[in-house]
Amino acid sequence: MSPPPDAGRPPSGADRRPTLACGPLHEHSFCVPPGSVAAEAAPGPSSTREFGVSTVHHRPGDGRPPLTETGYTSIQGTPEFAALRSRFRRFVFPMTALFLVWYFLYVLLSSYAPQFMAHKLFGNITTGLVLGLGQFVSTFAITTLYTRWADRSFDTAAAELHDRVLAYPGHNPDGGDR
Repeated sequence: MSPPPDAGRPPSGADRRPTLACGPLHEHSFCVPPGSVAAEAAPGPSSTREFGVSTVHHRPGDGRPPLTETGYTSIQGTPEFAALRSRFRRFVFPMTALFLVWYFLYVLLSSYAPQFMAHKLFGNITTGLVLGLGQFVSTFAITTLYTRWADRSFDTAAAELHDRVLAYPGHNPDGGDR
């Protein structure tokens, strides 16, 4: 009698799956490989933020174990952080949109209005050349505007939040777990 065709082969992928330790965590359940940090940890609700770092609320029951609270997660829900993020977005998004419109206008004019771009303003200086150099000038102008705005109204508030993150008990400035 000959041995079965699978004899001597390692088990299939389905048979090699690790066994999982499953258990309750807060009001949710989770499964993790035995011996993992998450299986050994017994965090309490006051010391963890469920389901990782996010600027949106978690979706219950997605099966991931919670991460311990960090200096960042401790401040990301505060009104000061929300105001800082809002202030940043109110400046950066419109400025970015303005620059992109200006940039694509230049590209579109170059592609679809070559006679306009080739119009000589004086000597060999054309409209396209002036607008192209204007791209460089506008880049430096936006950088200067941002730097002045940040110095005046953003950096101080960001530094205060940064100090709060660094002062958080157990914060690891190098990142990662301790």
